[in-house]
Parts: sequence; structure tokens; C-alpha cells
Amino acid sequence: AVMKADPVTVAPDTPTLDAIGLMRARKVGCLPVVENGTLVGIITAQDFLDASARLFEQHLKAREEPARGAASATPA
Repeated sequence: AVMKADPVTVAPDTPTLDAIGLMRARKVGCLPVVENGTLVGIITAQDFLDASARLFEQHLKAREEPARGAASATPA
């Protein structure tokens, strides 16, 4: 791997879609997270994939649950 002298970085408050777009545009698998010139973390493509999978699972589970309380036990 080749290390760059001035890597592309993001701030902790960079919107998720902006970070994903930057990773895709620069064809990189991770971005250093920098705050006030200090490295505070690294976000990876795998981090985004894991988060997306969790959200998708939650969405599917919510669709499978029956609507609770939608039907009345007594006729109107």
C-alpha cells in the first residue's frame, strides 16, 4: 500500500452520505476522521456496510410484525 502525504479526511460531523460519496469518488476504502488536526478515528467502507445491513434488517423486521391494535375487539 502506498501512503499519501496529504490524505483525504473527514470531520466527525461530516454527513454520512458525503463521506460515502467522497470514498466512492476517490476510490478509497477508508477515511481518516480528523478534528482540529488530530486523528480521532477511521471510517471504513465495512462500517457503512454493517450499518446499512442493520438498518435493512430493522426495516424487514418492522414489515413482518403484525399491526398491533389496528383491529377492534368489539364491533363498532
